[in-house]
Order: sequence, then C-alpha cells, then structure tokens
Amino acid sequence: MVNLCIVKECNNSSTLTVKKCIMFKLPKDELRRKNWLINCGRQDLLEQSTVRRYVCSDHFEDKMYSNPDRTVLLPTAVPTDFSLIFKEHACSTSCVDTSISDPLFNNSVATSTPTKQKESISISCSLSPSSSYSADCSISSSTQTTQTTQILSLHTPRKKKYRSELREIKNKYEQLEQKMNALSEEVAMKNSANAIDVTSVELFNRVVEAHLPPNLCMIIKQYVEMGKKKPQGYRYSSQIKQLALTIYFFGPRVYTFLKSLLQLPSPKTLRRVTERINIVPGLNDIIFETMDLKISNIKDDAKDCVLCVDEMSIKTYLFYNLSQDYIVGFNNSYDRKTYEPAKQVLCFMLRSINYDWKQPIAYCFYQ
Repeated sequence: MVNLCIVKECNNSSTLTVKKCIMFKLPKDELRRKNWLINCGRQDLLEQSTVRRYVCSDHFEDKMYSNPDRTVLLPTAVPTDFSLIFKEHACSTSCVDTSISDPLFNNSVATSTPTKQKESISISCSLSPSSSYSADCSISSSTQTTQTTQILSLHTPRKKKYRSELREIKNKYEQLEQKMNALSEEVAMKNSANAIDVTSVELFNRVVEAHLPPNLCMIIKQYVEMGKKKPQGYRYSSQIKQLALTIYFFGPRVYTFLKSLLQLPSPKTLRRVTERINIVPGLNDIIFETMDLKISNIKDDAKDCVLCVDEMSIKTYLFYNLSQDYIVGFNNSYDRKTYEPAKQVLCFMLRSINYDWKQPIAYCFYQ
C-alpha cells in the first residue's frame, strides 16, 4: 500500500518522491498529534482516525532530527518546513490577458495576479468616427488579501511567550503535585502508626483481661497463642496444667468435652505432671494441697467421707531412686526409719460417702 504525505499539495509518497525522503507516522500522543495536524493545515483530520497517516521528511527542519542522517526525529519534533510548497506557489503565475475595446480595432487588455493578492485593471477607450476626437477612459482597481496561514504564525513572539508561561505553570503544577503526594504519604504513615489495629492479638488480650475472669482469660489467651503453632509444638505453662488438673478432677468426661473446644493438655500430659510429684512415705503436703483444691470446688454433701486404713504384705525388695538419690524398700514410717527391708505396707485413704470419689493420703513401709 502506498503511504502518502498528508500535507496538501505535497506529492511525496513511499514509492514516488521528488528526492530521497522518509515518511514519518503521526505520533500516538494526543497533544503532539494535534500540533502536527494543525501545522500541516489538516484540521479536517483531527476527529478522524490517524492510522496510516504520514508526514514526509521534507517538512522537518534539520534541528528536528536526533542524528545526522535525518532518519530519527526528536521527541519534540514538529513539522514546520513548508518552503517547497511556498516556492511552487511563487513560481506559478497566471496568464495575462489584455483586451482593448475599440470600434476600429476591437482589442481588449486584461491583467490578473495570483489569488492571494489580486489586482485587476480595466481600461476602456472609445473613439468617435467624426473628425473631432473624444476619449473616455475609466480605470478601476481592486485589491484582495487573505489572513496569514497558521503555519507562519506558529512561532510568533506572542505565542512563544504563552508557551513559556504555560511550561512554567505545568512545572509548578507537577512540583506541587509531588509535594502533595509526599505529604499525603507522610500523613497516612502517621495515621497508620497511631491507628488501633482491631485485629491485633495485643488488643484482643487487653480486652480479654479487662472483661473475663482470670482462669477463663488464661485459657482464651492460651488458645489464641496455640492457634499459631502445630500440635507438635504446643507448650503449656504450669498455670494451665494446674487448671487442667482441676478440671480433670471434676470428671474425665467433662475434661474430654472441654478439650474438644479449647486447647487443653491431653490426659497423658496431665499424668506426666502427676508422675513428677515426689510422694514419699508418710504424710505429703502436696497431697493435702491438691485435696484442698479439689474440695473447694465440690458440693457440701460430697465432702462427707470416711478414712479407710488397710494393710497388705509385700515382697522384700530394695530400689534405688536415682533422681531423688535414696533407696526405697527399707522400714520407713512417718517418724522413724531403719535399714531393715520392709515386709508390709500400710495405706490411708479417704472415700466419699454420698459420691464416687476416693483419694489416698498417706502410706508407710514397716517390718
């Protein structure tokens, strides 16, 4: 397909050119494309599609190129060179017709100028055939001019002044916009720093501590903390284990139900806790402290109990407790200890009268 130059009266194309020239596409930028069309005098193409619209290199000055070969335009290039078209206009002249009207010779003379500036002069003479000569001559002239083209008035001092003022205003606007964006970001950062994150764990813990009882608050906080870890990484505090043992005293079924809702230690973990308690022969304070905790949470009629004492024979055996560094199996009561192997054990147990619970409270070895 042949690409034609959009400048009027320019015959250059991609296949036929007066001299070697390059066809440049109209820019995609709306403002630059509009300036190109206005400079080329093609305002009729402003509202039309500019696909496959070209301007040849004859209409760009040398300073508009970014390389000496005149093949690449600068980003600010605008077609302003239309001297070839003006020369063609200047070289074209109209023919001169002269007409002289005369009764004897029937000749007429007429003169015309180019359309941009017309001057017409008509001379009429009449000669009478009589001896007396009379001449009537009339001369009329008219002058017509047109407005300067937009191409010539593009770089007038007034328009250059307006362009420089507009450029300064745009620069100030961009600077103010950048400053406003920076201030907006700074304000947003300060607001985010001062704002309260309603989804933060710290805020949730403060609300729980203010509105819930201590034990329930401890369980809820433990549940939130465990939610971030895998089951293999659960670690329980001593307070949670003690509270879990208290709940377990009320019944294993109740504890199993609550464990399905909350992140409580497993019964196996609770058994490990109790296994670490050192129960020596005789009376142990840890047993009575546990009983006090258990009895404080049961009904009054459940506190009615009896003390059971039982005795049984055992096989003589000595065992060295490595962790506590003592030997188990000697004759050992509450008040005295001998190095004779024990043959019997005496156990004391509390048993409820109205409910089904029992609790060993003491034991001792004797011979």
